[in-house]
Amino acid sequence: MAAESIAGSVPLPGVAGSMTPTGAGGSMSLSSAGGGAMLPEAAATMGSLSAADVLALVPQAPPFRFIDEIVELDDDHVVGTYRYREDEWFYRGHFPGDPVTPGVILVETMAQIGVVCLGIRLFGASAGGGAARLLFTDVEAEFCGVVRPGQTVTVRSQKLWLRRGKLRAGVVMTAQDGREVCRATMSGMRLSS
Repeated sequence: MAAESIAGSVPLPGVAGSMTPTGAGGSMSLSSAGGGAMLPEAAATMGSLSAADVLALVPQAPPFRFIDEIVELDDDHVVGTYRYREDEWFYRGHFPGDPVTPGVILVETMAQIGVVCLGIRLFGASAGGGAARLLFTDVEAEFCGVVRPGQTVTVRSQKLWLRRGKLRAGVVMTAQDGREVCRATMSGMRLSS
């Protein structure tokens, strides 16, 4: 399954730059005034895990796992999808008779794909064979659409910087019809073993 590309540049909140499509398959590049440094320890493990490896190492489990597929993955970006099933537990109360996916669930989906999956790829496996543990730490998000039961979203994340055990990414969620649902700058922190 090929990822759809985003048309034009995608400005990111709080970031001097934007994500821009650079090639086939929706690959994104970040043009940034500041740039980001990467520590040698992170560079040593980069690229060692495939999309299948990363997906198998994601620590969240149903009913709180919001990743169906990783479509693209490299050391700079990840693209993943999730379909919000009609019987998801949160629809019963948000809102009865007119269900809408809660914003906190959209943010969690973006964090799982855009920060956790990318972080696992960048930090690699732990000495014990499991994934390097990454905790979502902060977000600045802007919502511009809703997601209903049965809809599939695509999450695109571009690494902004990686240093001192912390990953920051620009993340954009789009609906299956291509309309933007949310954009955010998010961070995660590697837990020490």
